Amino acid sequence: MDWNEQLSNFRQRTLFDLKYGTDTATHFMKPQFKPVPNLEHGKHYMASWTKEVVHSYKFARHFLGPSFSAYQFIDLGCGKGKACLVWRLQCMKDKINQDVMGVDYYPPFIDIARENSKKIFRDAGHFLVAGAETIHYQGFDKPLIIYLYNPFDAVILAKVLDQLLQWPVLVIYNIPSHRTTLLHYGYQLLYVKQGYNQNEDTQIFVSPSIQTQHLDVVV
Repeated sequence: MDWNEQLSNFRQRTLFDLKYGTDTATHFMKPQFKPVPNLEHGKHYMASWTKEVVHSYKFARHFLGPSFSAYQFIDLGCGKGKACLVWRLQCMKDKINQDVMGVDYYPPFIDIARENSKKIFRDAGHFLVAGAETIHYQGFDKPLIIYLYNPFDAVILAKVLDQLLQWPVLVIYNIPSHRTTLLHYGYQLLYVKQGYNQNEDTQIFVSPSIQTQHLDVVV
């Protein structure tokens, strides 16, 4: 890791924890995990870059317009809750009431995410221990914004998308390793953002059931 990358990681990961007293920045590699179902399909843990979550939030709010607050935000593979925390802070800043939820298959991460939420918001937030493929998404009875920080492989992603057929979904995919799976399910690519670091690579997709008349949105 060169000096520029170290500085970027400090600004986009460590600085958040220093500001809020949270525990999100420390990496957690796959060999450190205790056995859980579908561990072979998951990735190691790193926290999303702060600016990337903020940028995605701004794009989603602009693209969805007045309907933005009606969407349920779900971070699949939320880890220690970083994306949920940043998203919720942005909602508070803009005085928007939106349901924000994090899901992860590794119970220790959810425990940490809840503690992180308490430090910022004085509540445990909405974090659930579950595999992404086990959630009944239509039970939310809302359109969805799904955030993915490259949390799992194409096997799990396909199982999630199988449940979301005919459902209105905006997918924010940071480090989009399995983007072809979304395209296979008919999702349309709205937006591409790239940078010198893979953490700055984000693609945003919409499901076939969302009208895409504002494809020229730029934040």
